[in-house]
Amino acid sequence: MVSVSGDTDFIQVGWMVNKGVYGDGITRFFTMWTADYFETTGCMNTYCPGFVQVNSKIPLSSNFDQVSTVNGTQYDYPISIVQDQSTLDWWLIAGPNITAIGYWPRDLFPFLNTIAIHVEWGGYLQKADPTSTTAPQMGSGLFPEQGYGKAAYFKQIQIVQGEGGFVDPTADSVNLISDRPQCYKVGPSAELLFYTGYHFYYGGPGGDKCNP
Repeated sequence: MVSVSGDTDFIQVGWMVNKGVYGDGITRFFTMWTADYFETTGCMNTYCPGFVQVNSKIPLSSNFDQVSTVNGTQYDYPISIVQDQSTLDWWLIAGPNITAIGYWPRDLFPFLNTIAIHVEWGGYLQKADPTSTTAPQMGSGLFPEQGYGKAAYFKQIQIVQGEGGFVDPTADSVNLISDRPQCYKVGPSAELLFYTGYHFYYGGPGGDKCNP
């Protein structure tokens, strides 16, 4: 999940498994937005007015044909959320061919209509049955220290600074946060990926010990 946020508004883009929405366990592409923490606005994909899709080559809710496996082939999927400096609309750019899929008009948002004050990368989950004592796994189900080929990861993380283009975040500007470190972790690995740039590994097995 990639997220940009203002104060009470945010945009999220990424991939999810959601049997409650889709009726299956397939990994699917998704977007989400709100202007007031979902009190009266916002929704997922195009289930309500808001996101304007201009290219149908990568439809929202489409499934991923190729997904990474532990000790197997690792697949990367580039995603960017970029604000047009002329219109101030927020554009979704994704896919191996760097395709402009659509945009969220600036008028949707009270704060994101000018600038984002937070950018987040990572994962979150919700139990389908709130009474269950067992939480599902995140990512591959393995902790970050397992490294490349095992743990889930984000790579080539960058932010856009006005018209200055894409830049790597600095170590002192990034906080690594997990609200259930006993079952999900986030952190760098001593084993670097095959490139230069900011990256991190994340995820974990879930299980009974994840309840507060």
